[in-house]
Amino acid sequence: MTSARNKWPRRLAALALTIALASAASARSELLRWQHADPTTVAGFKVYVGNAAGSYQTTLDVGMPTASNGVFSYSLQVPDANTVFVVVSAYGPTGLEGTKSNEKRLLGLLGTPGKPQVSP
Repeated sequence: MTSARNKWPRRLAALALTIALASAASARSELLRWQHADPTTVAGFKVYVGNAAGSYQTTLDVGMPTASNGVFSYSLQVPDANTVFVVVSAYGPTGLEGTKSNEKRLLGLLGTPGKPQVSP
């Protein structure tokens, strides 16, 4: 005889899987790439993300990503429908942060999933 108590972990696992699949289906990955004039002076980078130009609600300390041919990159997860604005800044060993980069607008997806809108 199986008690309701023994079924609970299986139900919880099924719920967790459903939530994970739903989250994965409604987000896209945006690859951010940037260069720094003198990476030997950098201890890490911060990525700022916001819903409006010049206004950033989220700060991500992405550390020191591995550079390929002098280009750093970071994969940012963004909800499919959201248009977001992103800037990057570098910080040194003391934590002192430099000037933010130019802002990049990442347009939300419209119409067919997986097909981004092209910025004019």
